[in-house]
Amino acid sequence: MSRLEGRVAVVTGAGRGIGRGVARRLAREGAAVVVAELDPESGARCAHELTNELGARALYLHTDVGRKQDVPAMVERAVTVLGGVDVLDNNAWGGGTTERLEKKSDTLMEHGFRVGLRSAFWAMQAAFPHMRAKRWGRIVTSAR
Repeated sequence: MSRLEGRVAVVTGAGRGIGRGVARRLAREGAAVVVAELDPESGARCAHELTNELGARALYLHTDVGRKQDVPAMVERAVTVLGGVDVLDNNAWGGGTTERLEKKSDTLMEHGFRVGLRSAFWAMQAAFPHMRAKRWGRIVTSAR
């Protein structure tokens, strides 16, 4: 039996980069994976890879973690379709370009805070009751 057999993992920003790698690793460990991704093409492609290459249960959910209403809806969909949420990886990032801090606009910084900080807060609020009910859960929030 794999370490995460029977568990459900939600990974935000899972369509590419680090999030995609995390989703693939969780699938290899036996978890069903929710690919929560803003970009439909990369999100659907990642879920397809998890299912067809790794034999995992996977679900792509179009999710804009910068929109508060999308975040609890993402968690509830994981519960409804896959049976719960045991692992939450807050990987999505909205900090924009790597230009110097003094050149970043307030709008760009606010977007970064919404996607990188507030979305993790909203996701944890939504996931905690499900984890508490199972008396098991793991949360990873990437720092950037």
